[in-house]
Amino acid sequence: MAGSASENPHGHAGGISSVKGNSFSTYEQNVGGVQIVQKMNRTWDSSITSIAIPPKKVMK
Repeated sequence: MAGSASENPHGHAGGISSVKGNSFSTYEQNVGGVQIVQKMNRTWDSSITSIAIPPKKVMK
């Protein structure tokens, strides 16, 4: 989604805000060289290569 480091030297960061079926909304920065936070509505497809899911909180 973010392009190469030469196209976007500031990196790319995003977080998923909601999921409904194959669609999800994100808040992302540095998408396509735009250095502000943008809300994006996306659909899961083969261009997504990885996601990070935080661990569930363990009750002690």
